[in-house]
Amino acid sequence: MKQERWNTVPKREQLLHMGAAILRAASFQKSDPKKFFASLREAEQLLLLSIADPKWSGNPWLPRFHAELNEFARGERTDSIKILYEAL
Repeated sequence: MKQERWNTVPKREQLLHMGAAILRAASFQKSDPKKFFASLREAEQLLLLSIADPKWSGNPWLPRFHAELNEFARGERTDSIKILYEAL
């Protein structure tokens, strides 16, 4: 999705889209690493779009959430990624 379009999406819906990608990742976390990482990439792309969206400006939570997501992507965390969904 392009940044201009994403900026028109309300915060609540942005969170729902990110949450859906994280839940997809959770469903593949133990069974299909390829799909797990593809879902993580999708969640990260949406998160980066949100970080760049002016309506989130100055929000310290999103960059921290991004760091947590990257810990899963790098394999540093192996616990359930559902914890990130719950944080949304």
